Amino acid sequence: MTDDDLNNTKLHYDGAIQVIDYWVGQMLDVLERRNLLDNTIIIFAADHGEMMGEHGLFAKTTMYEGALRIPLLIHLPGMDKAAICDAPAMLMDLAPTILELTGTSYDATAMDACSLVPLLKGEDVSLRVAQISELRNMMMVFDGRYKWIRNWNDSDELYDLEQDPDEMHNIIKDHPDIIKRLTTYTFTH
Repeated sequence: MTDDDLNNTKLHYDGAIQVIDYWVGQMLDVLERRNLLDNTIIIFAADHGEMMGEHGLFAKTTMYEGALRIPLLIHLPGMDKAAICDAPAMLMDLAPTILELTGTSYDATAMDACSLVPLLKGEDVSLRVAQISELRNMMMVFDGRYKWIRNWNDSDELYDLEQDPDEMHNIIKDHPDIIKRLTTYTFTH
């Protein structure tokens, strides 16, 4: 892919985002006109990002930040200001969150997911010690600072996202202690 091809693709991607933004706005306008905003929970999320040339990749099936960091916006009736939370959440957390917000009973011990309601209420709680993401031939464990990418068909990677947010310096050989700790969070040791 040439630079021009990549830039053209990015322009089309930006256009697609603008279309989504427009239609979300249209939906919100309808809710407002029908006086339904005061009793409607609004959740906006994506299931993955796109690399868009980062790391020389143009895909979603990777464990780098471009593919993993996704929007998650939740608006509850009565919310009058925005708040940003950087607590580690996973898409599966939406199930118990929606169940709790709608007053539906469920067995929280039967789920690996965590309700995000305490965070929405502004409580300073820790829901989990690490995020885990899995695909067919790889998984990722992220503890808020260190990200271990386990590649079953290639070499593993470790990044310190505080020092290296672009994931350019694989430090796995220097930190077996961190890998040992991150391994304790996985389902497959």
